[in-house]
Parts: sequence; C-alpha cells; structure tokens
Amino acid sequence: RMLGRSSTKKLCKSGGLLVRSCTTLEIGENKEMKHRARKEAQKRYYQKIRDAKREYQKEYYSKKKEEKIKNQKDYNSKHREEIREYQRRYQSTHRDILVQKKKKYNHTHREANREYQKRYHSTHREEKRKYQELYKKEKIEAVHTLVLEHGETVKAELESKLGISQPSEWYSVTRTQFYSVTGVSEISEKAMKLPFLELLKKLYPRQIWKPELLLNVPTDTWRDQKKTRDFLEVLEPELFIFKKEDWYHVGLKQLQMVGADSCISHFGYRISSMLQFAFPDFVWDLKKFSNRGKKASQRWLLQQVADIFPGKQFFPDHQFDPCS
Repeated sequence: RMLGRSSTKKLCKSGGLLVRSCTTLEIGENKEMKHRARKEAQKRYYQKIRDAKREYQKEYYSKKKEEKIKNQKDYNSKHREEIREYQRRYQSTHRDILVQKKKKYNHTHREANREYQKRYHSTHREEKRKYQELYKKEKIEAVHTLVLEHGETVKAELESKLGISQPSEWYSVTRTQFYSVTGVSEISEKAMKLPFLELLKKLYPRQIWKPELLLNVPTDTWRDQKKTRDFLEVLEPELFIFKKEDWYHVGLKQLQMVGADSCISHFGYRISSMLQFAFPDFVWDLKKFSNRGKKASQRWLLQQVADIFPGKQFFPDHQFDPCS
C-alpha cells in the first residue's frame, strides 16, 4: 500500500523477468547435458560396432575385389583423356601445395621410405635389369632400322658438318667434335645416339675399322688391361720395338703418328703409366722415361732411314772428325 500501484507494477515486471531468465538458463543447461549424453552414447555405440564393421568391409571388398578392379579399369580406359586433363589442371593450380606436402611427407617418413626402396630394389633388381636391357635393345634396333633406311642422307649430313672427305678421316674425329655437331635433321640426331663404332659400321659397311685407332673410343676401353696390352703389341712393329727396353726410346709424337692418341690421353699423356698398366710383369725404370729427350725422334729417324737403305750400317751419336 505504501509503494503504490505504479511501483508494484514495476516490481512485478522485474520479478517476472527474473523468473523468465531463470527458466531459460535451466532449459539451456538441460539441452547441453542431453547433447553430451547423446555424444557419449554415440561413442560407446561406434566403439562396439567398429570391429564388426571392419570385418564386414574386409569380407565385402575381398568378394567384390575383382569386380571393383575391372570397373576401375573400364572407367579409366573410357575417361583417360578427361582424367589426365583434370590431373594436369589440378597439378598446375596446386603445385606449391603439392610440393610442400611431398617435402613434409618425405621428411616425416624418411626412414620408412629408405627401407621400402631397399626392399623394393632387392626384390625387383633382376626384373628391372631385364626390362632395361629389353628397352635398350628395342630402342637400338629401331635406330638401326632408321639408319639402314636413311643411311646415305645421314652420312652426307655428318660428313659435311665435320668436313670429312674420306672414311679414314673419321679416325681423327674426337668425342667433343662429334657430339657438338648441331643443325642436323631429326634422323641424324637419333643416329648419333648409337655407339660411334656401330654408327660407322652402318654408314660404311665395306670399310674395315680398327676400333683402337679411333679418337672417339668408349671410355672403358683403356680400363681393360688385356685390350690395352693387345693394342700396344699390335703397334710394336710400326714403332720398331723388338724388345720391351725399346719402349724407353718412344716419344709422344711417335705414338700419335701411329694412332695411339686416345690410349695415351687416357693415361694423362704419361707413357710410363700406360706401360706399367699394360705390362705389369716387366720392371720399368722410370728414370729412363724422363731422360729420353731427343733420343725418341733420333731413333725414329734412324729406323726410317734404315728402311730406305737396307743392308747399310748406321752409327747413331757418332762424332765426325773432319781431319781423319
């Protein structure tokens, strides 16, 4: 009564607001509790049926595996171009993301990747080697047929580029000269991928080639001791070598004149290293190699003159006395 009608209305309104706010809070708490309870129930349910679901999936995929693989193959064969186009577009637009993902994956799975690669290479080594040999053989056969069909054009093109007028001039063509040839046709480029000696045999079938005299010799030729020894033994009559000690009087110029430049260049233009490798049983005196000086050229000239005047006696290093 003392407050009056207006003040009681305000109190009732405020009281009503308080009651309403309390009821909304209680309802919100109840909803949250129900939501939590539902989540817990779902977790328990999925934990119970997880194993059963996995078993069912395994059985289903094992039964439908062949059918699924067949369907995938059919789909890929029908939509091959579309799939490739989509992959190209995706890779071009998401290149940076893919690179980052790959780096991250390789960093985290480094040891696992190494183990997998070792295991894969050890199990598939023979298979990989056979595939590489087959692929190389097929490729070389294809180039061989191409050279046989267009041999004259390839020969004319290479001869004009390297300035070769006769087949014997191929002996002086170095590796760098041959592989630096540019501005040739596509057929000639494919032909140049063949081994040098094989290409020469195809271009000049009637010519008899001496592979050891070529400057463009495969790098592993002079690593073979037998090939090096046989080659030097073939050169011995041309260099007037009748015993191993005669090698002390042979110089670089004489070896280059008989076509041994590729062999001597492999050993760094050191005749001593070449002979030690080719004839390891003979004991070589290295001092005699370093002190030969003009003796090599003098001996070479003496042998040439002796061939011109057979039966005559010559005296090297003879001091002529004009008074006698």
